[in-house]
Amino acid sequence: MQLYLVTNRKQCLLPLPEVVRQAAGAGVNGIILREKDLTSRELYELALPIRKITGETGTTLIVADRLEVAMAVQADGVLLGYSSLPPGVVKQTIGYRGEIWASVHSPAEARQAQQNGATALVAGHIFTTDCKPGLNPRGISFLKEILAQVTIPVIAIGGITPTTAPSLIGSGAAGVAVMSYINNAQEPSLATRKLLAVFTR
Repeated sequence: MQLYLVTNRKQCLLPLPEVVRQAAGAGVNGIILREKDLTSRELYELALPIRKITGETGTTLIVADRLEVAMAVQADGVLLGYSSLPPGVVKQTIGYRGEIWASVHSPAEARQAQQNGATALVAGHIFTTDCKPGLNPRGISFLKEILAQVTIPVIAIGGITPTTAPSLIGSGAAGVAVMSYINNAQEPSLATRKLLAVFTR
């Protein structure tokens, strides 16, 4: 099962590039650069050193929402939200050749995203998370509903920690996306290794 770090520089105890460097060095499979409050120019400037790190470590880089930034830094892919351009437009009209991931919150959205050309899905939130205060988690049953509707890889997101992650083993998910547990860590490399150890026991 693959492990992806979803960035949130406001949660980080260290500068974001250092968090990314530690996570990548510890073996995280990919970075999902998600900084919604930044302008495209600001995100581009932040993405440049992160792309350098991921290139040096062979780590996948996915840019959330900002297709122009993904293209500008030659990221491996883009993660499209519900309000983003549809995957089909990105692939066919714009001609983007990278990975096209889609964030989904229902089986219907998952089916539609796959039909429109998404190459992978991020589904959640699975467990209780501080990032979604007041919202009940959708649970593993929701994840399995998504998996039953599509054939492309599905990444589980939301409340993933070494405590909750074991219940995802054997679920059929291709991987997990983690935000708080790594971003909040004093040693992101250690947090990354703890999560990876769950899937290699």
